[in-house]
Amino acid sequence: MLPSMRMLIDFMVEQFKLLDDPARGMRVSPLV
Repeated sequence: MLPSMRMLIDFMVEQFKLLDDPARGMRVSPLV
Protein backbone atom coordinates (compact mmCIF):
# COMPACT_ATOMS: atom_id res chain seq x y z
CA MET A 1 0.00 0.00 0.00
CA LEU A 2 2.71 2.46 0.96
CA PRO A 3 4.65 2.14 -2.34
CA SER A 4 1.43 2.57 -4.31
CA MET A 5 0.41 5.63 -2.31
CA ARG A 6 3.88 7.10 -2.72
CA MET A 7 3.73 6.61 -6.49
CA LEU A 8 0.28 8.21 -6.58
CA ILE A 9 1.47 11.21 -4.55
CA ASP A 10 4.53 11.63 -6.77
CA PHE A 11 2.27 11.49 -9.83
CA MET A 12 -0.09 14.14 -8.43
CA VAL A 13 2.84 16.37 -7.49
CA GLU A 14 4.23 16.00 -11.01
CA GLN A 15 0.88 16.91 -12.58
CA PHE A 16 0.54 19.89 -10.22
CA LYS A 17 3.99 21.12 -11.24
CA LEU A 18 3.10 20.83 -14.93
CA LEU A 19 -0.09 22.80 -14.34
CA ASP A 20 1.76 25.36 -12.22
CA ASP A 21 4.64 25.89 -14.66
CA PRO A 22 5.30 23.64 -17.71
CA ALA A 23 8.89 24.90 -18.03
CA ARG A 24 9.56 24.17 -14.35
CA GLY A 25 7.92 20.76 -14.62
CA MET A 26 10.31 19.74 -17.40
CA ARG A 27 13.34 20.52 -15.23
CA VAL A 28 14.42 18.41 -12.25
CA SER A 29 13.45 20.21 -9.07
CA PRO A 30 15.58 19.82 -5.92
CA LEU A 31 12.39 20.07 -3.85
CA VAL A 32 11.28 16.64 -5.04
